[in-house]
Amino acid sequence: MRLQEDRPLPTKLPAAPKTPVTQNKAPTTACAKSDTKQADTNTISPGLWDGWPDGSFTCLFSWEEAYQTDFLMEHWANKNRGGDKGRSDDAEDWRDGFRTWRTCLGIIVCNEPTCQIITRPATRKTTLVRQLHASCDCGGKLDHQECPGKVTSTLYRFRDGVFYEHNGDHDHARPTHILHLTKSQRTQFESIVAANPRARAAELYTGVAGPTGPRPSVAEISSVLYNVDRIKAELRHMKENSAGEFADDFVKFQNEHPGFVLHSQFEDIAVVIMQTRYMAASLIKDYSDEEAINGIVSDAAHGYWMDHKKLLIFSSTFSPELECWVPGLMTYANGATEGHYQLHFIYLFRTMAQEADLRGIEIKDELFANVVDFSDAEKAGFVSAFVDFWTERGDSRTEEELHCAAAALLKGCQQHFRSQVTRVSKISAAVAPELRDHFKDRAMSLLDAGTLDEFRRIAQALLDDFPLIEKWLQWWMRDQHAKMLFQPFRTMDPVLWTGLPSTTNAQEAMHWKLYRAAGKNHRLLDGLVFLFAFALGYEKLAAARLGQYIIFSETHYGAGQRWKKTKFNLGTTKPSRMVAARKKQKKSDGRPPDTSHELVKRPSDAVHYRPGYRWKNNSCWLDCSLELMFLAVVPDFRTDFKPRFHGMHHASPLWHLYKLFDLRMSLSENAEASSDLLAIQRDEFRATLKDVGTIKSVSDIGQIDGWLGSILVWRENKPEGANTFARSYFERQTIKLRYCNGQPAPNVEVIAPHWQVTGDSTRSCFYELSSTLSKKFDGNMDRWLQDFVQVNAPMKPEQRCWRDKDGIKSCRGSAESKSICVQLPVFFMITFNADEEFENLWQISKRLMPLKQTAADSHGVIYDLSGIVFNNREAAHFIARYTPDQKKVFAYNDMEDGGRAKLIKGATVSSHMANSPTKLQGVPEGYSAYILTYRLRGGAAAQTYFRDHQIKKAEEIHHIQFTYAHSDISEAAARQSMGNPKVRLTHPGLRELLPEERKWMSNPSKTKTVDYYDESRTAQLDDKESSPCSPKAEPPPPSQPKPRRRQKQSLFLDSDLEPVEISPPVTSLETPSLPAISTEDQTEHTPEIPPLPSSQESEYAVACRCGITGNGYDLQLEEGMIKCEECDNWSHIACQRNGRASNLRPREKFVCDHCDINELVPWRTPASQSRRSCRENALKVPLAKRLLIGKGALARHGKFWYPVRLVQFHRETDAWQVRWWRGCRFPADRPVDPQSLVPTTDLVDELWQDRVRRRAIRFGQWTHAHDVPVGEDIIHAFHNVPYPPEMETILAPHKSAIQHLISLPRLENIQHLPVGRHLQQQGRKVSLTGGYPIKYCGDLTAVQQAQVAHWIFDNIKEAQETVAQWLGCAPFAHALSIVLACNKRSTLEADPGYPGDGTTDAQEEFILDAAWTTLLEQTGRSTDVIHTDVDLECLSVFEQRLFEKSAQSGSAGNYQWGLDAGNHQDGWDPYAGLPSYWNHNDRNEGDADYDENELERGPDFSDSENVAASTNEVLNSSSQHAPRPRKREQSKSHASSGKPKKRRKVTQKS
Repeated sequence: MRLQEDRPLPTKLPAAPKTPVTQNKAPTTACAKSDTKQADTNTISPGLWDGWPDGSFTCLFSWEEAYQTDFLMEHWANKNRGGDKGRSDDAEDWRDGFRTWRTCLGIIVCNEPTCQIITRPATRKTTLVRQLHASCDCGGKLDHQECPGKVTSTLYRFRDGVFYEHNGDHDHARPTHILHLTKSQRTQFESIVAANPRARAAELYTGVAGPTGPRPSVAEISSVLYNVDRIKAELRHMKENSAGEFADDFVKFQNEHPGFVLHSQFEDIAVVIMQTRYMAASLIKDYSDEEAINGIVSDAAHGYWMDHKKLLIFSSTFSPELECWVPGLMTYANGATEGHYQLHFIYLFRTMAQEADLRGIEIKDELFANVVDFSDAEKAGFVSAFVDFWTERGDSRTEEELHCAAAALLKGCQQHFRSQVTRVSKISAAVAPELRDHFKDRAMSLLDAGTLDEFRRIAQALLDDFPLIEKWLQWWMRDQHAKMLFQPFRTMDPVLWTGLPSTTNAQEAMHWKLYRAAGKNHRLLDGLVFLFAFALGYEKLAAARLGQYIIFSETHYGAGQRWKKTKFNLGTTKPSRMVAARKKQKKSDGRPPDTSHELVKRPSDAVHYRPGYRWKNNSCWLDCSLELMFLAVVPDFRTDFKPRFHGMHHASPLWHLYKLFDLRMSLSENAEASSDLLAIQRDEFRATLKDVGTIKSVSDIGQIDGWLGSILVWRENKPEGANTFARSYFERQTIKLRYCNGQPAPNVEVIAPHWQVTGDSTRSCFYELSSTLSKKFDGNMDRWLQDFVQVNAPMKPEQRCWRDKDGIKSCRGSAESKSICVQLPVFFMITFNADEEFENLWQISKRLMPLKQTAADSHGVIYDLSGIVFNNREAAHFIARYTPDQKKVFAYNDMEDGGRAKLIKGATVSSHMANSPTKLQGVPEGYSAYILTYRLRGGAAAQTYFRDHQIKKAEEIHHIQFTYAHSDISEAAARQSMGNPKVRLTHPGLRELLPEERKWMSNPSKTKTVDYYDESRTAQLDDKESSPCSPKAEPPPPSQPKPRRRQKQSLFLDSDLEPVEISPPVTSLETPSLPAISTEDQTEHTPEIPPLPSSQESEYAVACRCGITGNGYDLQLEEGMIKCEECDNWSHIACQRNGRASNLRPREKFVCDHCDINELVPWRTPASQSRRSCRENALKVPLAKRLLIGKGALARHGKFWYPVRLVQFHRETDAWQVRWWRGCRFPADRPVDPQSLVPTTDLVDELWQDRVRRRAIRFGQWTHAHDVPVGEDIIHAFHNVPYPPEMETILAPHKSAIQHLISLPRLENIQHLPVGRHLQQQGRKVSLTGGYPIKYCGDLTAVQQAQVAHWIFDNIKEAQETVAQWLGCAPFAHALSIVLACNKRSTLEADPGYPGDGTTDAQEEFILDAAWTTLLEQTGRSTDVIHTDVDLECLSVFEQRLFEKSAQSGSAGNYQWGLDAGNHQDGWDPYAGLPSYWNHNDRNEGDADYDENELERGPDFSDSENVAASTNEVLNSSSQHAPRPRKREQSKSHASSGKPKKRRKVTQKS
């Protein structure tokens, strides 16, 4: 169907048609309903056309009138038809003209009488059917009313215009929503936009702000413009129509500005060279100024054009009339190559020569002298243009001579060199911070070197003192650079050199003026127009100065330019340029300090500060630890700390810690300015800690003694290579040696004495000093450390032998063990037990010596105290003290002094740091010593000496051999990198047990321990089925002191051992391996094996991370279950994170989260594969195989897709049981069951790297995972959590007590309450918020706590104005204990101490006291803490894959969802508020795989509902995007269990 708008407007419009038309009497207006049914033919004004034609009439419109009415646009809902063959719009008679019809479709109304909404019917029947099936916005039913009059209108387009014929009456109401603007309305819209060219759609909608208030709004024009998106569309339409043909517009520009464009070409090298007559005249002067303002300054601006890869090349000269620099030549260039600059300079030279010839000035080389930067392309372009210019003029010099002459006309920008010197001076690895000013002075003296020998001497001295700047200095000393900058290398005439500016700052200022006047980011033609106006402005100013215009030159508005005043008063633009001023300046000639001010230190009362981290969002825990850690690494940062991180994976959080310190090393000593930068760096590092799961959010209060250990064991930190080397700076290494005398268990043959040693060393970065240790060592930390590292210390008894599996003992001997410290860290952290604040009697040592004094003196094996962290538990705040030189002491509180550390005047290390924690001077009230930090004085050398000393002792005393060799590096390299050594016992007679001999272990081949027994005194093993034998009597082990009497054992066994890895899988029909049993009396002594879960005679334990626990048979579970190979507990397959339980390898065992802490590390997008291989892998696996139990997916509901968690697959129906995310916002008329079956065809995963199918999916609206409140967020927003009626019953009797506590009574007046006695015992005081803080909450969930808080707020009047005094304080804790007393009353009454025969008051007092004890003991054991919200976790992982924008996700990650389908539900923006770290910022527009059109909407993008067909086509066309995988044979066990599984023990329980 041809559109009316396709008809071009004739250049000449005739006044009247050539074919006569019968004229009848016209109606009042063309659009009014006619009184008669006879056709009338009229000629009317376009202004009368309102788009609502009605009645029967005819009318003739000229082409101009038709154009003004937008080709007779109508607001009625019409269906257009027509296009007769054989007819032409060039016909002379309208009856033979091109004919089109319009048929009225009527209206759609609502059956609700009060509803006023009238809708336009869709033109297609299928769309109309769906339109009628939907409900009205008011909820009523829609009904289609056809046009009763079957109104049609016919348009005949012929040579002289358009003949319009309208038949019938619209006997129905008008639609309440119109779609089109009339011509006059569009004209109004365009006029408002023209008056506000830079206004955005939202500003146009509300009215652009003006000097007297908002200007007219486009929404006042028509209701069509009530939609901001429609305004955006109209703006795009205006730009597209105004763009036109570039060639025509460019020709038009040249015609309107004759002579401005000197040259233009649009090829690979595209340029537009521009110059006015005044600009050309300014380039030639007939004199030379005494100041350095002669010659030309050239530079390029990068921000003027919309495409920043395109440049605006400027060459400017100084105008004596205007006393400023003015443009001489301007060039648009689509690049910065030699060819672009050559064209610019050749036209510069030609126009200068032409002007010089006109004025009779001799053309010399010096005329073209330029000041430029050090761009190789610019210099090469200048030289080439210079050679071409003189060759054109027939110069007699050779090409080589011309090259040399051109090079002698370029002067380099000294400001570029100064900036480079400053930049290099901030690189702490190359220039030490304390030598920064010294380096800058010496480097700048290169500019003043008068001779070549002097220059070389200064340069060589710089290289000797700062060897890492060699490449940088060599670059500046290249011949082409040195000639432009340094005096000994200059080839330019000295007089010419002196007359030229030293920098390109004048041209940089020209760029700034241009941006201020014309703005940035211009299209080509728009930018050319502004450039002409910009150049014309200077011409007008010059003309005014010459008297062509009357101006008031002495009148200034505001302060004048300072440099002009300076020149008027002093004769130069800068005071430093005066000869007298230069003589007074102190030269950088190595002159030593020789004044009393420089040599004599005078007393000063000024406060000394050091940079530090400024507090933000509970950052004190991180600020203090980073501050003390940085203080320790500074002395040997370049020589020891930095080399440990070479080759480290940049995704490791440990690498981010190194970069944090590396950046800080480059900061200045300006404490205030540096603290601002440090706060930014700290926030970036805290975001990294959140990304790796160390903290939950950036505002969390993290563990000051735990975050470092968390990042040291991050899963990327493998035990080999540079990571281990870096970790050794913070960690100690220990090995554990065990011995058992081998007493046999019943019915087990005699067992020999046996040994066990950890095959790999155990690492840790913290030491905790308890009150027990303080009593043992009399508070002497030196004695404690020496005992800790002692190799020949006696063994300590253990509770039982380690040969024990599932409670079955294969040995009942007496076991003993000892830990041997192999390596100590450089940065040494010691913590005091926070719960034993008043029981620790330690004396903080100023120095710690692990070994003897000789080792400290010769190798620096001695620790110096560097800092202390203090903790206020009530205020939850940390502060610190530290000493950078063992003399001065600084106090650091990130909430004071702008985050800077403040010098404590008169303080010493002995008085303020090295003393008893309770006797330290100046400690603020409420704070106690929590963490001590020490630094190994000898650094890496001392660390190596200590390790070699300990290994040698262990080999001599215990026959332990340490091997550092690895498969990929030598033993020497591994030893140097502080790697984990392999440990073996080499004592004569000991034999290492084979893996199959260690029956008590689940997976002996993968465990990190090695077992031995004394083969010389035992019987041989019985076919590897029985344990080793030994004589009945066994002497003490070698090098072992006489056994002491067994002491009471700790409840925690083998705490220093690494967890044992998992054994190969066991099918559901196998029984676990047990120790060998004697064949005699087997029935009596065979341990009872519990039946498998398939037997209904016994229970199987269920302990899923979702919180479901108990007997599986009693629970009647319907979902698939899987058994942990470590703890034998069963869990839901669907509750395991990211579907890991359904994606196990064939022989891989499942270990639950409680047994395998590695599974708690946050899931991350793989970063090891290349982008191409990652994409190929993502598209290679079919979608059906990517859907796994427990993973997130998108499920279709109507036309939108919502997130679900896959629970179970039903093969017989090819459908999945899913759990819809609880935050989905389904349409009110289409709710869903939270658990329902969804066909596989209606499911997709995250479609990783699948751009095509992502564009076909429209999201339904849901709440993002990161927007779901958790924990303290729920408590602080308690107003949003309603409390049940039972809360009133529980708390109402205690209302007066809670109200009394809110009034902050004296502690002695509330001793009858458990909370009062607790406050009295703890010595608590009122905090800054005005209450007694108590952070205990028992096992109550966050929701339950919020309900209690809400009840207090609603029912106690004083609580509404004093929330900070009771929330999280004593009144709140008391109310929580009352709720606990009610919840646990039956349990508490069963307590033996409960006074069942006592009075009611005694019983209630006991219950309340017991509830308070429960409150204290069970804090942190609530279900929302120990159980996982698996739905929230699943969505969190799934959403990151949905919305990640990175190089790995490719173009599919660049906001592609729904771009080919339509808007998301209710116009929802799914990308709003996403975490910033999901955007990796590693894929930009300049990348090779970036398509500039990938963010464009597809041709089928629509807001209508007719999207299902196209969506299905794209989603089902997977074969077009990924190869079909080869089929694999499935085992029978897999085929029989519904969804194909990769392992046999994943069974479906019911």
